[in-house]
Amino acid sequence: MKKIISAILLSMFVLVLPFSLIGCKKSDPIVGTWYCSGYQEIRIATGEIVGEETYTQDEVEKITFHKNKKFTVEGIEDLEATWKKDGNNYIVTFKESGKTEKITYYLKNGKLILEQTYNDGTIKSIDFYERVK
Repeated sequence: MKKIISAILLSMFVLVLPFSLIGCKKSDPIVGTWYCSGYQEIRIATGEIVGEETYTQDEVEKITFHKNKKFTVEGIEDLEATWKKDGNNYIVTFKESGKTEKITYYLKNGKLILEQTYNDGTIKSIDFYERVK
Protein backbone atom coordinates (compact mmCIF):
# COMPACT_ATOMS: atom_id res chain seq x y z
CA MET A 1 0.00 0.00 0.00
CA LYS A 2 2.85 2.41 0.84
CA LYS A 3 4.39 1.78 -2.59
CA ILE A 4 1.12 2.65 -4.32
CA ILE A 5 0.72 5.91 -2.36
CA SER A 6 4.36 6.82 -3.02
CA ALA A 7 3.91 6.11 -6.73
CA ILE A 8 0.76 8.26 -6.87
CA LEU A 9 2.46 11.15 -5.06
CA LEU A 10 5.52 10.90 -7.30
CA SER A 11 3.30 10.89 -10.41
CA MET A 12 1.42 13.95 -9.18
CA PHE A 13 4.70 15.75 -8.49
CA VAL A 14 6.07 14.93 -11.94
CA LEU A 15 2.84 16.09 -13.60
CA VAL A 16 2.54 19.34 -11.61
CA LEU A 17 6.20 20.43 -11.67
CA PRO A 18 6.31 21.66 -15.30
CA PHE A 19 3.20 23.79 -14.76
CA SER A 20 4.61 25.32 -11.61
CA LEU A 21 7.72 26.43 -13.51
CA ILE A 22 5.78 28.27 -16.22
CA GLY A 23 6.48 31.96 -15.84
CA CYS A 24 9.54 31.44 -13.65
CA LYS A 25 11.65 33.58 -15.92
CA LYS A 26 14.81 34.84 -14.24
CA SER A 27 14.75 38.58 -13.66
CA ASP A 28 17.26 40.79 -15.46
CA PRO A 29 20.25 41.56 -13.19
CA ILE A 30 19.65 45.31 -13.52
CA VAL A 31 16.19 45.11 -11.94
CA GLY A 32 16.27 46.73 -8.53
CA THR A 33 17.28 49.93 -6.77
CA TRP A 34 20.75 51.48 -7.11
CA TYR A 35 22.59 54.47 -5.65
CA CYS A 36 25.53 56.45 -7.02
CA SER A 37 28.49 55.39 -4.88
CA GLY A 38 30.91 57.74 -6.59
CA TYR A 39 32.25 59.26 -9.76
CA GLN A 40 35.45 60.12 -11.59
CA GLU A 41 36.07 62.84 -14.13
CA ILE A 42 38.92 62.10 -16.52
CA ARG A 43 40.61 64.38 -19.04
CA ILE A 44 40.31 62.29 -22.21
CA ALA A 45 43.52 63.50 -23.88
CA THR A 46 45.79 62.64 -20.93
CA GLY A 47 43.85 60.16 -18.78
CA GLU A 48 44.36 62.49 -15.80
CA ILE A 49 41.70 62.25 -13.09
CA VAL A 50 40.42 65.81 -12.60
CA GLY A 51 37.59 65.07 -10.19
CA GLU A 52 36.60 62.23 -7.90
CA GLU A 53 34.13 61.69 -5.09
CA THR A 54 32.45 58.85 -3.18
CA TYR A 55 29.02 58.75 -1.54
CA THR A 56 27.04 56.60 0.86
CA GLN A 57 23.57 55.42 -0.08
CA ASP A 58 22.06 57.87 2.43
CA GLU A 59 23.61 60.89 0.67
CA VAL A 60 22.16 60.47 -2.82
CA GLU A 61 18.88 59.83 -4.65
CA LYS A 62 18.29 56.30 -5.75
CA ILE A 63 17.36 55.03 -9.21
CA THR A 64 15.19 51.98 -9.82
CA PHE A 65 14.96 49.72 -12.83
CA HIS A 66 11.54 48.08 -12.48
CA LYS A 67 10.63 44.64 -13.79
CA ASN A 68 7.90 46.23 -15.98
CA LYS A 69 10.62 48.25 -17.83
CA LYS A 70 9.86 51.52 -16.02
CA PHE A 71 12.73 53.62 -14.65
CA THR A 72 12.29 55.93 -11.68
CA VAL A 73 14.46 58.39 -9.78
CA GLU A 74 13.78 58.97 -6.11
CA GLY A 75 12.26 62.43 -5.58
CA ILE A 76 11.25 63.04 -9.22
CA GLU A 77 7.56 62.22 -9.34
CA ASP A 78 6.73 63.38 -12.87
CA LEU A 79 9.54 61.53 -14.68
CA GLU A 80 8.19 59.17 -17.32
CA ALA A 81 11.08 56.95 -18.26
CA THR A 82 11.52 53.41 -19.53
CA TRP A 83 14.49 51.11 -19.98
CA LYS A 84 15.44 48.36 -22.40
CA LYS A 85 18.36 46.01 -22.77
CA ASP A 86 20.47 46.40 -25.90
CA GLY A 87 23.31 43.86 -25.93
CA ASN A 88 25.35 44.55 -22.79
CA ASN A 89 23.86 48.03 -22.40
CA TYR A 90 20.73 49.29 -20.68
CA ILE A 91 19.18 52.31 -22.36
CA VAL A 92 16.94 54.64 -20.36
CA THR A 93 14.64 56.80 -22.49
CA PHE A 94 12.78 59.87 -21.18
CA LYS A 95 11.50 63.26 -22.32
CA GLU A 96 13.02 66.51 -21.16
CA SER A 97 11.69 69.86 -22.41
CA GLY A 98 9.74 68.00 -25.10
CA LYS A 99 12.86 66.29 -26.45
CA THR A 100 13.52 62.53 -26.18
CA GLU A 101 16.73 61.84 -24.29
CA LYS A 102 18.63 58.59 -23.79
CA ILE A 103 21.15 57.53 -21.16
CA THR A 104 23.13 54.30 -21.48
CA TYR A 105 24.26 52.24 -18.50
CA TYR A 106 26.14 48.95 -18.36
CA LEU A 107 26.99 46.40 -15.67
CA LYS A 108 30.59 45.60 -14.79
CA ASN A 109 31.76 43.50 -11.82
CA GLY A 110 28.40 43.90 -10.07
CA LYS A 111 28.38 47.69 -10.44
CA LEU A 112 26.19 49.77 -12.68
CA ILE A 113 28.22 52.25 -14.76
CA LEU A 114 27.20 55.45 -16.55
CA GLU A 115 29.79 57.12 -18.79
CA GLN A 116 29.25 60.53 -20.36
CA THR A 117 31.44 63.12 -22.03
CA TYR A 118 31.10 66.88 -21.70
CA ASN A 119 33.08 70.10 -22.00
CA ASP A 120 33.17 69.74 -25.80
CA GLY A 121 34.22 66.09 -25.50
CA THR A 122 37.37 66.73 -23.48
CA ILE A 123 36.16 65.31 -20.14
CA LYS A 124 34.70 61.87 -19.48
CA SER A 125 32.54 61.44 -16.40
CA ILE A 126 32.07 57.94 -14.98
CA ASP A 127 29.36 57.38 -12.37
CA PHE A 128 29.48 54.16 -10.33
CA TYR A 129 26.26 52.71 -8.89
CA GLU A 130 25.82 49.96 -6.32
CA ARG A 131 22.72 48.10 -5.24
CA VAL A 132 20.87 49.54 -2.28
CA LYS A 133 21.38 47.22 0.66
